Amino acid sequence: MLSPAKYIIHVPRRIFRSVSSWSNFQFSSSVQGKPAPEGIQKENDKLMDNMFSGLNYDIQEDYLAQSSFSAGKEFSETSISLPNFEMSEIIDLMKFLAKSPNTIESFGITVQQLADACAKNLEAFTLDNVTVIVWALGKLNHLPSKIAERAEQVILQNLRDLQPSEVAILMWGFAKMEKGSAEFWSKITEQAASIMPRMSVLDLQQTTWSLTKIQNNDSEIWQALETNTLKYLKN
Repeated sequence: MLSPAKYIIHVPRRIFRSVSSWSNFQFSSSVQGKPAPEGIQKENDKLMDNMFSGLNYDIQEDYLAQSSFSAGKEFSETSISLPNFEMSEIIDLMKFLAKSPNTIESFGITVQQLADACAKNLEAFTLDNVTVIVWALGKLNHLPSKIAERAEQVILQNLRDLQPSEVAILMWGFAKMEKGSAEFWSKITEQAASIMPRMSVLDLQQTTWSLTKIQNNDSEIWQALETNTLKYLKN
């Protein structure tokens, strides 16, 4: 029986080698306290795009024409923090910009302004939009503590209602941006373990990355990850 300290080193390497090549490199880099190369992070972000798309949160073409670009134009012209935007409009703009981060400058806005607009609507955070917020700001590499704390409240209040992919995405966002209280990580990890048999291979891969990122040393969760990942490898 491996001790927890050894188990966290052993199991992720085994899972990462089996599921994808980039994950093993990411793991070894994080263990050594070194940032992963840009290419590895891009692969990670690409994976998150695929997972996010699987949740049917993708925006429609008519939105791109009617909302995002007009929103960006209005933002550029007023140079203020989206004072007249509803939360749903802010969320839609976040989705578009997270998928096309290189377009932010062309809108005449900054990630900080986008986050500020979101932070002014904390009471509008719901189970329906919290995954989008964490995913988008994680992609844009800017998740302010005020937003993370409010998101955490909503997540913990509705934890059992989240889908497996949503749990994996939320863990990714909080881990990438180094957010989340001890209570948050304890409860969301427990929930991940309980729904792990329903996770896709992408969910499992991302959950593994997230738990490695936060240096989780719970041998039971790593055993569950190994067991459920091996099911896919046998098929």
